[in-house]
Amino acid sequence: MKSGTVILYHGDSGDRWYDKLIEGATHSPYEHCGIFVAAADLKFDPACGTSDVGYVMQSEGPFPPTREHHGGVVCKTWEHERNTRQWMDARQP
Repeated sequence: MKSGTVILYHGDSGDRWYDKLIEGATHSPYEHCGIFVAAADLKFDPACGTSDVGYVMQSEGPFPPTREHHGGVVCKTWEHERNTRQWMDARQP
C-alpha cells in the first residue's frame, strides 16, 4: 500500500449512536477515515510503535469533547488497525 492511501472505516453492530448518525447523514457506509503512511517513507520512528508495513494517522478523542480531553490526531500501526477493525476499505492515490 502507498503512502497517502485513504483508509475508510465502516462500523459494525456495536456502533455508537454518533457513528450511525454520520453514516445516515452522509448517506455513506463509512463513519471514519485515516491516512496510511508507509514505514519506508518515514525518517523517524513514531511514538505509536514499530511497524514493518506502515502507520495510519487519524483523528481520535472523546465524543463529546470535554474541557480536559479534546482529541486530536493519533498514529496507530497498520497491524493494530488490521487486528482491531472489522470493516475497512482503501482508496489509493
